[in-house]
Amino acid sequence: MAHAVLYTDARTLLGSVGETRRNPSDADVPEIGDEATTARALRRLADRLL
Repeated sequence: MAHAVLYTDARTLLGSVGETRRNPSDADVPEIGDEATTARALRRLADRLL
């Protein structure tokens, strides 16, 4: 799970969470899962900003 948080000068806190699950038939490559999880958290944060 990744948690993305945006802090602004206006003291506004905006956050989002990203999560992924590996298919049991996929190779165990934690770096790929970490990147996908982070990307999802950032994408959700960007969607909230829009």
